[in-house]
Amino acid sequence: MTSKAKVLIIGIDGLDAGLLSRFKGDLPNFAELMRKWASFRMHSVFPPDSPTAWASIFTGLNPAKHGIVSFKDPFSRSRVGDYFDKVQNIKGKTFWDFAGKYGKKCCIVFPHLAYPPWPVNGILVSRTTEVDIKKFDIKTYPAELALGCDPLELKPVTSFPRNIGEVIQPTKQLVLNEAEFGMRLFERSDWDVFFIYFSSLDNIEHIFWMALDRRHPAYAEMNQYHETISDFYGFYDQHVIGKFMKAAASDAAIIVISDHGHGLRPLNLVRLNELLARSDLQKTKIKSRNLLDLNYLKEFAKKKMTDIINERRTVAKLASRFLSMFPQSLGLYTGSSPIDWSNTLAYLSDSSAGLKTYSYAGVRVKNDVEPLVYENIRKSIIEILKHIEDPATSEKILEWAIRREELYDGPYISRYPDVVFKLKDDWGVDWGTGSSLFGKSITHKLFSGTHRQDSAVLLLHHPDGLRCRTDKPKLTDLTPTILQLLGLDDLDSYGPFDGRSIISSA
Repeated sequence: MTSKAKVLIIGIDGLDAGLLSRFKGDLPNFAELMRKWASFRMHSVFPPDSPTAWASIFTGLNPAKHGIVSFKDPFSRSRVGDYFDKVQNIKGKTFWDFAGKYGKKCCIVFPHLAYPPWPVNGILVSRTTEVDIKKFDIKTYPAELALGCDPLELKPVTSFPRNIGEVIQPTKQLVLNEAEFGMRLFERSDWDVFFIYFSSLDNIEHIFWMALDRRHPAYAEMNQYHETISDFYGFYDQHVIGKFMKAAASDAAIIVISDHGHGLRPLNLVRLNELLARSDLQKTKIKSRNLLDLNYLKEFAKKKMTDIINERRTVAKLASRFLSMFPQSLGLYTGSSPIDWSNTLAYLSDSSAGLKTYSYAGVRVKNDVEPLVYENIRKSIIEILKHIEDPATSEKILEWAIRREELYDGPYISRYPDVVFKLKDDWGVDWGTGSSLFGKSITHKLFSGTHRQDSAVLLLHHPDGLRCRTDKPKLTDLTPTILQLLGLDDLDSYGPFDGRSIISSA
């Protein structure tokens, strides 16, 4: 049995294990934790999107069990931010709910997605984080809890700045405000488990990756933003990690986690719907690649608008405001595809409705086919994906492709496409059809960074000295690990987790 300890958990969205290693010479506090916990790379969920990933961290459940999965389906009339409607899926099922049920006092600050707050044994401060698509607000439990500051001081910074340099200082000030707010609660409240979440690093990496990575077409040697990401890692090291490590009692366990890693958004793309059309699994209304063809004209116009949004951040800002006011317009966008649905058997689905280029995605099969036909179609799709070759090198671009039931088990598995897959990191998918099979991404400037599944972070320090049971920890291991650190070893009493505690005595 692990001796119980107070547990401090710092969550940093997008903190990347590879960048921690790269920058650790300038990160004394991170480096100290890395020295004490060598197995700091953690595997995220699929897809490695923040709502899906944090829900798995908080509950210990895979996404097919908590149901916060955001693959967009043209038939479903998807809305922007539809995962905000699924907060009830994790309400009462988080590590702080389990801990509170057994008498542990909790102080939980800004947990991603957990808005509005619900009753806990202690304090829960909830806010909306994705302010480009959701009105900003902060609510607390108990409701009478005094913030001690202007709520706007804790408002996340926009993802769509007109000039990227405009976000740097406001983001640093936000991080300082968040750390100061968290420290007041840390020092003044009674807690056994304290959690605080920082959202901004993910946004910085999305925006400034092209200034860091020489592979990006817009990269320039000695550009003015080349050290922006490394500077933010140092900023978090000093003002977040160092500050809380210093304040933590000597008998407290300290955990630093992220939901996913980060990397370069794919520059090459394969048009999956076009590939499915060429394989007779999909039909298109486009009869000729000519602007006189109305359906081709619609696709051409959508691509041109996307290109403009990518190149002009002012237009991107306007587009984000429109989507925030009319979230249902995303469904109109996805539903305007030139696919001939009555004669189509399979079609692409991803997390962004084709607005961003992802290397992870899926293919949906129409739900009115016979079971035997359905399985044959899925088998065919997997074989088609396996044989996609880079036109320049003839190398296969697929990492893996499986039936969704081979990915996870749970009541919400139908929210996944029927076939899920992952391409190599430098390849992404595109929803286009009626055009060439391969191309270049036209959204890589707006968000040059993307999420990585295999480079999330887990750092853990315990005063008694602990070792990790596995060299491949995963997000669902966090809840049972936290509960064991709190001395709540009878994990079976909380229900079945998909992960297990990763710690054992030294």
